[in-house]
Amino acid sequence: MPKPSPVIVKFWGVRGGIAAPGEGTLKFGGNTACTEIRMGGELFVIDCGTGGRELGRELMGRAPVRLHLLFTDYRWDHIQGFPFFTPVYIPTSQLDVRGPVSHGHGVKEMLSAQMKFPVFPIQLEHLNAKFTFQDLSAGESFQAGSVEVSTLPGSPETLGYRLEDGERSVVILPEIGEARGGTGAKAELVRFSRKASLVVFHATVPASLNGRRPAATRETWDAAVSIARAAKARRMVVFHHSPDDDDRALESLERRARRVFGGALAAYEGMRLEL
Repeated sequence: MPKPSPVIVKFWGVRGGIAAPGEGTLKFGGNTACTEIRMGGELFVIDCGTGGRELGRELMGRAPVRLHLLFTDYRWDHIQGFPFFTPVYIPTSQLDVRGPVSHGHGVKEMLSAQMKFPVFPIQLEHLNAKFTFQDLSAGESFQAGSVEVSTLPGSPETLGYRLEDGERSVVILPEIGEARGGTGAKAELVRFSRKASLVVFHATVPASLNGRRPAATRETWDAAVSIARAAKARRMVVFHHSPDDDDRALESLERRARRVFGGALAAYEGMRLEL
């Protein structure tokens, strides 16, 4: 049998909250969340923060562009790159866009809201690409070519995703703060991540914990390691880094995690993994 094509995961933006450029973030990067996954001949983009701008420029070298754009949630760091994502302006582009319903508003409404005049000069309805929009419920699945995409049950306004091609699987988990204190929530994350080829964890600590943020950040990383080990995942990556964590802080967290789980990595812009 022919060897299946590799699954490629590339990180274009790795920050949560707000972009964090500067001398202290040169190694890991300062753009907000955007992840590219190539699996089974399909292209998936998970979130479109400021990292989406460079991804869009790169994709235009391989036009026409056809992709699945999946949103985990609609906080600004996940959507602010969408109006600067070049393929949305090109008539030959085809984007299948999916995301959760948030406070009664679906993915099309949420993307449109950040582009309304005078906040942005071009509105969603003026974009030239061909779009399909679909709202997803927690626990819902869909097929994209040979890839099955499942969403994490039990978290209706913030979705996790599991992409599987029959041999390999990539899991994108939302922020896991609740999992630190709830065994039921943690057990669900473990089940969803079971034997994944790669699990990607969001790790920004909520603003409500800023007073004890360094300790809370370590706890978040520890929770990610615990989930990956319990799920028997092959590899894990932590991204969506706090804008307050500079390169030295992330290097320290990565070393701490790797002492417990050898496949642990802190994502940096341009990181490319082949599964």
